[in-house]
Amino acid sequence: MTFADNVKADAVNVILSGEFSEEITYTPGGGSAKVIKAIVGRDALGRGSENKGRSLRSRVKVSIADDEINGVSSINKKDDRVTFTDSEGNTRNARIVDIESRSSGMWRLEVEW
Repeated sequence: MTFADNVKADAVNVILSGEFSEEITYTPGGGSAKVIKAIVGRDALGRGSENKGRSLRSRVKVSIADDEINGVSSINKKDDRVTFTDSEGNTRNARIVDIESRSSGMWRLEVEW
């Protein structure tokens, strides 16, 4: 097993398996939803962009495994969605605004709703 393999395995078996992770639903555009482990930044980034109705959108950061089985191996910012519970207990269906990074076996995403 190479160092790169170990890093990817640690992302799934160590980082996303502990008390800081939670289950979210990842739905690829046109595909089937699947439940995966993620770290959702509860310290919201604050209000993001305004939509056409001039209301503000909320944003948070989400980290998921870069893994075909335990996470996702590709992301389509336009069509993929992430569903999770926000800090107030409400279910949110969020769109991916930015892929901040893809390294060390993890995707770091910025999502908004």
